[in-house]
Amino acid sequence: MTLPTSGVYTIYINPQSNGTGSLTLTLYDVPQDVAGNLTPSQSGDVLSPGTSTPGQNARLTFVGATGQRVSLKISGVTLSSGGTFETVSIVKPDGSTLAGSGLVQSSGWIDTQILPSAGTYTVLVDPDTATTSTSTIRVYDVPPDISASIDPESADAVGETTTVP
Repeated sequence: MTLPTSGVYTIYINPQSNGTGSLTLTLYDVPQDVAGNLTPSQSGDVLSPGTSTPGQNARLTFVGATGQRVSLKISGVTLSSGGTFETVSIVKPDGSTLAGSGLVQSSGWIDTQILPSAGTYTVLVDPDTATTSTSTIRVYDVPPDISASIDPESADAVGETTTVP
């Protein structure tokens, strides 16, 4: 949350019903999100952003073209104590989400996405709750799918090899 003005703020605690108890609050001064630039390539351009404060995210940008095919590999996820996952998503230039990874605990994948427009896309890495994380993000420029003909009447096999995840 970004505070709109300087001044004194109040944290209001409202116990429900007739509940009583105690709690400990921790207020974090969250730095700007971690930033970085990626370039989709067939070998997969890679960055390893790390957040330092709960509430901080990583925003990695890349420039995409209309119809470009990209995929994303998430690996080496390390979460601070108490953390259980991070979510990773590809955000379109208009701010809406193109695709997400779901909950990533150690590694994850966003399969091939076709970019709907030209512009700057953002890979958003968001650790859960009061967690910090480090992970390796690799973005691939995916070539067109391989296609070949095969005759079902023939015993001849057709072999194809893919080169990019």
